[in-house]
Amino acid sequence: RPSLLHPCHFAERLVMSGPSSRRGSAAHGDAVGSLKARFRELDMNRDGMLDRAELAMLLRKGLPDITDREIRGLFLCVDTDGSGAVLFDEFVEFLFAPPGSRDLPEDTRPPCQLVDPAEMEMLRVVSEARSGGGAPQPECLEVRGASYHPELNGAYSRSGARLNGRPIFVSEEPPAALFYGWTPGRRRVGWFIAGRSPPSGPVMKYVVCSPSPAAETPDQCCATWETLGGNRDKRMFCLAAGADVGEPSAEAGADAAGHCDIPEHELAQSDSVGAHPFDGFDTLEEQHSEEEAGEDAEEAGACSGDLTWTGEPGLEAADTVGADVKDFIDPDFPPEEPSLGSSMGIHDLDPSLCVADRWTRLPRLHEAACLFHTGVAPDDICGAHSAANRWFLSACVAVAEFPAWVQSMFGQTLELRPDGKYRVRLYHPGKKKFLHVTVDDLVPTKSGAPAFAGITMDGEVWVALVEKAFAKLCGSYANTAGGSTAFGMLYLCGGGDAESWSCSEPGRWRRSHTEWRRRAAHLGNAAVDRRLEHMVEDWAFCGKDQIWSLLRHCAGMCYPVACTARADRAEEGGLSSDRTYPLIGAREVQLDSAVLRMVFLRDPFGVSGWKGRWSNGCTAWSRNTAVRTALQFQPAGDGTFWMSFHDFAQFFQTIDLVKKAMPLQGCHRVKLAEFMAESDDNSALDDFALPSLPFSP
Repeated sequence: RPSLLHPCHFAERLVMSGPSSRRGSAAHGDAVGSLKARFRELDMNRDGMLDRAELAMLLRKGLPDITDREIRGLFLCVDTDGSGAVLFDEFVEFLFAPPGSRDLPEDTRPPCQLVDPAEMEMLRVVSEARSGGGAPQPECLEVRGASYHPELNGAYSRSGARLNGRPIFVSEEPPAALFYGWTPGRRRVGWFIAGRSPPSGPVMKYVVCSPSPAAETPDQCCATWETLGGNRDKRMFCLAAGADVGEPSAEAGADAAGHCDIPEHELAQSDSVGAHPFDGFDTLEEQHSEEEAGEDAEEAGACSGDLTWTGEPGLEAADTVGADVKDFIDPDFPPEEPSLGSSMGIHDLDPSLCVADRWTRLPRLHEAACLFHTGVAPDDICGAHSAANRWFLSACVAVAEFPAWVQSMFGQTLELRPDGKYRVRLYHPGKKKFLHVTVDDLVPTKSGAPAFAGITMDGEVWVALVEKAFAKLCGSYANTAGGSTAFGMLYLCGGGDAESWSCSEPGRWRRSHTEWRRRAAHLGNAAVDRRLEHMVEDWAFCGKDQIWSLLRHCAGMCYPVACTARADRAEEGGLSSDRTYPLIGAREVQLDSAVLRMVFLRDPFGVSGWKGRWSNGCTAWSRNTAVRTALQFQPAGDGTFWMSFHDFAQFFQTIDLVKKAMPLQGCHRVKLAEFMAESDDNSALDDFALPSLPFSP
């Protein structure tokens, strides 16, 4: 048979096969995303590595007659260090290595080796895309949204000087410098804005700082900008000047008539937008103000010596953490059976029924373990599809669209701690305030892999730590089973209350909201009694137009939103009902007297499988240049995709959200566009109203 086992063909097989792929896409990013998605699909036990059995399972799906000798040869080719498992870096190095350096061992090489130059070119392009393609660093930056110090908004140009190995950017009016550095004791490491940059040494005075040690330039920061006094400016963000964030094009509507082919059912009349029968919509911003003050106060008090980041800038976690991390064991949540829960314990009767067989330090589960790699992303959340706490992990997916918020949950800790001790900020719905939960880094494992939330292919462990903190808050891992995604986002974000909208019938949505039916006996207990969680149906109904206005409002206010597809139609559209799709944007494209409503979603587990109209490979983009221009459409390999709101209403069943404004720095470019569009013209988001949500005092 023609050899599909030569590394070139093997690479094509891994990248282009499976349910996450989309053949024929011209986007380089798609191939990168497909590669990551295939690695995830292969990694059955979510340990961030592939063993020979997992590799064989994939190959035998397409080549049932493949021999064990051939599988062994391929595995030996990829497993360059002979560890018996393949890390993602080895996986990528194998795929992108020069052809002559990755030949199969002589005794396993098939007799016929066909090398397609087109395949090699595709792999070269993918390799360049993954590494950044050698793109130059920005010459100009733009700061937007600063509210504590609005004078910082504006353009910053590269000065030509460098400090601490990174460029300095300057603004002329008012004079200001944007530079990389650290404060005394390295309590803050990242990018600073001050009147001028220091010649050397630590930063003594500054206006704002984004503690992002891994960011090469300020536009890559993934942490909230903070003032010298500790106040977080959630609306402030930095981006490369002229960066394509998809901001609405003023010419889109005028040019649309001659370049659009839009079905009538996808369009809404301009005069119907914002005309709704409800009034008195309470966005709960008043309740937020007191809560956010407490949130900042806890973080300011948490900046003690045991929480500061003490590593050198750019230092790898493997160097910061010693080979033997075993100092701290949480006495309040010990690595014992009660912490798992009675139904999940480690026992000797039937090991196959056990969820876990031991407790393992997180740094021991990956040779390059780290708290955060280069930032936070929704695809960091790894967990079995059948996980009992999938509702909580689904909430983590939606919140991970806001990297700066996730990083702030760990205070000033940005790297693995040598003693394995962490404090994670979570919200207590009963107490209606944030708590800091102290945990160690011992997690339940089975057969050497995490029993619950997994570790990313880059070794990131933040999800497992957040999950453990929540398990401690609940009393055990068993107590985290079953719940509402809306409640999950409340635990992660606060906000007073969260909502869940369900499509009860076509065009009709019903609302439920979170309610904590507390009792006096539980108010003094820091642990959460999840029996007090209730989703209360408040008999608020609305139609399609109101739901669209809700999505636009949430996108503009930077509220986390998680959408779940209908079980009876998901497969038809290439979607899956076993996961949530975070909402990133909701945009309107004006087409003469009508409006095209579009939503921007993400499949966090790989390249999107959405195969309907406006999918990344759909010809509708080439036939409708005005829409493509207005939305600045760019196919990507990060699982994001556009779809019309008409299709959204057909294929999605549930919308979960929490009304808590999230920080913008590090968000997707489309999310930044939502804010920029809102700040330029607020009228589109101010003309609608929904039923007011009852708030339990």
